[in-house]
Amino acid sequence: FSKLFIPFFLAMLFLGASLSAFSFFERSYPDIEGSYLLVGKSKRSASSYRGIVEINRVGDNYSLIWKISTSTTQAGIGIFQGDILSVAFYDLNDPEFTGVASFRLTDEGKLEGLWASSKGGQGKETLRPL
Repeated sequence: FSKLFIPFFLAMLFLGASLSAFSFFERSYPDIEGSYLLVGKSKRSASSYRGIVEINRVGDNYSLIWKISTSTTQAGIGIFQGDILSVAFYDLNDPEFTGVASFRLTDEGKLEGLWASSKGGQGKETLRPL
């Protein structure tokens, strides 16, 4: 009995772990692709800024483009899990300006988040679907 039980137990343990890992990656998430109105505020500035953000799915990842003004365009790559979109980004005009952002998808379909840059800045952004 014990000679058969141990291999059977190990096989079932492996199968259970495999199915758990598979289901982790196969979860379906809300569709966040599209155009968003951006309203943001830097901790360093008293004024807010506005722009447009385009989010496109690329395989299992997301590509983001921020158009904040005629002179500021940023690009990023992100992952979306549960209700959190995590993004690494850089400024197209200043490749040394890099950063990270983390957004939470609200029940209303907005993405609300915080960002931090390599130049010491931090701020808040809200993305509203257009």
